[in-house]
Amino acid sequence: TDQDQGTLHTVVTELNELVRGFSIGFDQQNPNVEIHFAPETSFDSILPQYVLGNAGFFWVWYNPVLEIYRAVILIDSERIPQDLRSPLIREEVTQILGLMHDSWRDPESIFYQGHSTTQHYTPTDRQLIRMLHLPEIQPGMDSVAVVAALRN
Repeated sequence: TDQDQGTLHTVVTELNELVRGFSIGFDQQNPNVEIHFAPETSFDSILPQYVLGNAGFFWVWYNPVLEIYRAVILIDSERIPQDLRSPLIREEVTQILGLMHDSWRDPESIFYQGHSTTQHYTPTDRQLIRMLHLPEIQPGMDSVAVVAALRN
């Protein structure tokens, strides 16, 4: 829908303001991220890795040094109303950048494990996105190495 596309453009603009070292754009000819708005019943034919029961789903591919180089996002266009699709778009697009797990800690966060209608990044979300893309943070680091890098 027009609102789906508007949400996608808003999220991309906000992420470009938060991350350094690369920018996100729209490229119909040579994309490294595909976003499919489709009925959930067709998800497994679009992406064989799809896990049944997810209204929003993503899959990423890594190179040997654990850098993400490709992703597919699936958004259910049939069962999920617009007011729930917009937060789902924000969550899935953000998570393909590397923050892939959800948490039960903050119901306002886009990374909240439970049901959410969050339309914006919380201050903590913004800080996590910024931290993930600091030059000191490298793909494949464990939590101990990340904490050490952030302390330095």
